[in-house]
Amino acid sequence: MRRINKQLPIPEFEKFVSRNHPTEWKQLPAQIRADSRFSILCNEQDCLCGYSEIVLEDTASHIDHYYKRDLFPKKIFDWNNLIVSTIDEDFGGKYKDNTYKIKAEEYQEIFNPVCEDMSHFIEFSGNGEIVPLDGLTDGIVNKVKKTIDVFNLNCKSLKDRRRDLILLLDGCKDIPQDIVRSMFANQGFVSVVNWFLKVA
Repeated sequence: MRRINKQLPIPEFEKFVSRNHPTEWKQLPAQIRADSRFSILCNEQDCLCGYSEIVLEDTASHIDHYYKRDLFPKKIFDWNNLIVSTIDEDFGGKYKDNTYKIKAEEYQEIFNPVCEDMSHFIEFSGNGEIVPLDGLTDGIVNKVKKTIDVFNLNCKSLKDRRRDLILLLDGCKDIPQDIVRSMFANQGFVSVVNWFLKVA
């Protein structure tokens, strides 16, 4: 999970919220929701899931409220609380809400990709597993592990995809880094590529 480059809300979103003062997400018109999702995905997240870093198609994604709507109703229309995530139930935003069932007090124990960059504190094993870097404080190690658990970032599907990418990267050790970055620019898992180029 890397830091997301949040920007200003799209004008239609901002105008509707300021004029209508909605209290429920479903009150936001479907077209504005769709346009917001597209803008966040393309302009803020480089077409990657905000949690897992897999490449997303606009229609295979949804807007996740990092702070759950029912736990933090005042953040429902906070643009900085909107992260585009996969629609997969096995990891990401849906896993956080529906399977893990995060509690309000647990948010202080995990990384928020809008304002923190967990990628500075992790590395990857040969099988694609995310692990905390050596030498971190116990507090940061626990925060990394908790974030991995909440979003299920070490599920088999993600580990296998990261493992396959690491194997491909391993064959590119003699290629200049800028070329490697461009070769893998559309593969997702930016944190994996950055980590590999740092340790290779």
